[in-house]
This record gives sequence, C-alpha cells and structure tokens, in this order.
Amino acid sequence: MTYPNFALITWIVTALLYLHRTYLVETLMRWPEDPLRSKFALSVLAAHRSSLLIIQGLSRLHDQLTDLVPRIAFLYLHAFSAFVRPFPSREITFH
Repeated sequence: MTYPNFALITWIVTALLYLHRTYLVETLMRWPEDPLRSKFALSVLAAHRSSLLIIQGLSRLHDQLTDLVPRIAFLYLHAFSAFVRPFPSREITFH
C-alpha cells in the first residue's frame, strides 16, 4: 500500500467512522449484550468496518515504511479514533 492510497482510503473510512460513531456509542450503551439487534445495527457494522480498515491500513503502511510512519504523528490519530472498547455501564462513575 502506498501512502497516497492509504491517505485516500483513510479519509473515506474516517469520515464514515465519524458519521456513525454517535450511533455506535448509543447502541453500546443501550444494548451492550447484542448491539446488532438494535435499530442502529447498520451503523455498528459501518463503524466496525471503518475501524478495521483504518487499523489494517496503518499496520500495512507501517510494515512498508517502518522508519517514516512513527515520525508522522497524525497518522496515529485515526487509529486512536478507530479503537473502541465497550464497557459495562456499572464501571462509569461520575463525581
């Protein structure tokens, strides 16, 4: 994968991720057991696919350009946005 290909694909899938992220969070908070049964199931799948493509693309680019990619910090911002860790609501505490 070349950097221009990575950049184009990442722009597209990052836009999809940001578009569906709100619905993904809503679904994970309301239906944590089975988010695919919610009315936002298509958004869950779109966010999941976008996240996978971002992380796989960065991994492949890193394998090809090992010395260069760690120096370009903004590439990792997309990977951090793609990382989702569902958590039970009982772990959330507000003070």
